[in-house]
Amino acid sequence: MKTVYVVTSSGRDIYTAMTRISVASLRQTNPGVQTVVACDAETDKALRQGQDPLLGEVDDWLVVETPSESPVFRNRFIKTSLRSRIDGPYLYLDSDTVIRDDLSAIFSVPGDVGGAPNHSRGMYAHQISGIDQAILKQMGWSTSPSVYVNGGALYASESDGAHRFYRLWHEKWLESYRRRQDYRDQPALNSAIWEAPATCSILPHRYNAQIVHAPETAQDAAIWHYYSAKKRDGYNNVDAFIQRSVGAARLAPEHSLTQLMSERICWKRSFWGTEYGRMAIRSAAQERLQAFSSGAPEAGDIDPLLAADSRYARAVIVKVAVDAYWSGLPDVYRQARKILWRHFPAEIVNRPVRQCVMHDLGRRLRGGGEEPSAPPRV
Repeated sequence: MKTVYVVTSSGRDIYTAMTRISVASLRQTNPGVQTVVACDAETDKALRQGQDPLLGEVDDWLVVETPSESPVFRNRFIKTSLRSRIDGPYLYLDSDTVIRDDLSAIFSVPGDVGGAPNHSRGMYAHQISGIDQAILKQMGWSTSPSVYVNGGALYASESDGAHRFYRLWHEKWLESYRRRQDYRDQPALNSAIWEAPATCSILPHRYNAQIVHAPETAQDAAIWHYYSAKKRDGYNNVDAFIQRSVGAARLAPEHSLTQLMSERICWKRSFWGTEYGRMAIRSAAQERLQAFSSGAPEAGDIDPLLAADSRYARAVIVKVAVDAYWSGLPDVYRQARKILWRHFPAEIVNRPVRQCVMHDLGRRLRGGGEEPSAPPRV
């Protein structure tokens, strides 16, 4: 098996620290895997001058000539053109990943490429961001109407289709950058899969668990994709490990990494009050609401939510109950309220569920009139 990272760095910084942690976790869980780092000439020079430990912790080091642009441009330039630079099938991994289990099954998937849904969500509406939608619209690009792939863990075979996809991805990304001065590569990625066309195997969430967006995927994940620590302001437990590793000759003791990899969750209590925590709660509640409405048998199973965090599970079911009530979905409301009675009875007397209960009681006393409207924000 071969895994490839793309690194752009000034040396002994957060980016090489994240890569070193990902590589170390990969070696623990997938012994014998071949690791490759692809970088630009400026990064190579900086790392060698600073004697960055990453140089000695991977099997192969590939220096790619790139235009003299910003670090992010150079990173995406290499990432979107990897297939023409690497021999054999490989798994590309973003640096902000922790590998927790065997990845060999990925190398057996059929087709040209393999990737997991973006944001680790089942509903397409929650897989694609508004920014990406705007880029696709402006560029006039089409994508699959059923799944939007995340590029943080991407398998590439040796097929003609994989080479064709990568050439088109690179061309489209360059076109988007020149037109918008925007570095985002996933609109081009998904458009290239659709237009190449390339056969894309959709990997289970566990092979690219984007735990900021879908915390319930964390426990069973083979790959934690926690996103850059700088963007999350230290709300996950990986951040402290990264900070201790920046510039260090050796990573923290191996048992510390092993403990981190074995944790059930990797976010702090304060995460649920952040923008990203609230976003995860909203997305999970909307998917759960849809599952209840469609009669999906798994809708009432909240074990995955509880396994992620009881605070998360409680907030999701509260939101399902409140949204269902004020949206005029009485069956869903009753099911969610039943779950609250069983697992979080105190929430029945807390706002905003109490408002639903009292409003419902008032309607019944008045003979069922006055449809619910104007729900309070949760």
